[in-house]
Amino acid sequence: MYSLNQNSPSPNNNLDFTVLNDDEQPKDSISAFSWGRGSQNRSFVCSAWDSTIRLYDITTEGTTQVKQKACFQTDDPCVSVSFCLDTGTILAGCINNSILQVDPESRAITTIGSHSDAVKDVYWCQDQGLVLSLSYDKTLKVWDPRTQSPVQDLDIGQKIICSTFNFGYLVMGLGDSKIMIGKLAHILAENRNLMPGMQMGRFCTSPSPFEGDEQLTSLALGQQGFSTFKIAAGSDYGNVNISLYETLTYGNVPFRSQTTFRPHKTTVPRSTLNMTVRPVQAVDFFPHREDLIYTMGAEGAGYAWNYQNKRKIYTMMNAGIPVTKAQMSFDGRFIAYSLGYDWSQGIEGSEKYKTKLYVHQVNDERFRQSERLDSLF
Repeated sequence: MYSLNQNSPSPNNNLDFTVLNDDEQPKDSISAFSWGRGSQNRSFVCSAWDSTIRLYDITTEGTTQVKQKACFQTDDPCVSVSFCLDTGTILAGCINNSILQVDPESRAITTIGSHSDAVKDVYWCQDQGLVLSLSYDKTLKVWDPRTQSPVQDLDIGQKIICSTFNFGYLVMGLGDSKIMIGKLAHILAENRNLMPGMQMGRFCTSPSPFEGDEQLTSLALGQQGFSTFKIAAGSDYGNVNISLYETLTYGNVPFRSQTTFRPHKTTVPRSTLNMTVRPVQAVDFFPHREDLIYTMGAEGAGYAWNYQNKRKIYTMMNAGIPVTKAQMSFDGRFIAYSLGYDWSQGIEGSEKYKTKLYVHQVNDERFRQSERLDSLF
């Protein structure tokens, strides 16, 4: 059993597996994950604060395990990555303001664009063959990697704290805790081609789903019907909110909040208060499973939930060590997550935890048990 320190338990070893060779583990906290899709849905990449980008495969030869396929060293740490699903290349956004493209075959690393501040998130827009980047300089840019020039440059006006891109829609959590969502086609459109009143209305902006000074920490987007999306938002107070967004809505319009609950708790000091909260580091909807989400928190636990009745389906892991990042595979079978230091204790705690990468295999039997239980009521 592997322990991050002498007093810490390991995650659920029945369903969680890791890299057997410690030399293939990142040496500092993991900053981002991105999964492949289709023929590559057993591969994922991660970036870390040790200035590496690593490509892993999940193998089922004998026992299921994670094997490193490649490791790339960059000049500065990258805080976001995106697997280019059709080309097999990797995109990365760096703290030195640059956007990198990595070719695993040739091992070539090229710069395809830059911002005036660190690149918070980067996404590959497969249908358009374009790169979407979000920066702490409060801008959103869209790039053609063949010309290395932006085809769109928008000033969001607020610092971008978190984001997600799915179904052709970009969702951003802003520094003022508002949530902004926009369709890529509208983001790419020139102002003269937009409908009247849609210039900054190419986005729909909703007030924070949380009360007080809660900050957004994570976002997810799911489909619900033909013209409705469901948005999951996590906060630094340990809360999760699920809201509905109608796709034909623009401007400043509140989303329809469905539910809010607190899945992650532990006693920590916060400001002048003692509150039992820990940030939600990841949240997402399980594909093809209505009303089910997973959450992972900085207290080191991960859960599967039925968010409609706020019922915990099962505990995926409980390590007692901060989860720094997590992301689910597109088919919903695996969740890659990292344990390590989240800087909640400042520089004094930086040597307390060793970074460890795990992959959780989702327990389908627990979902079936939950469905049978729901059918009784």
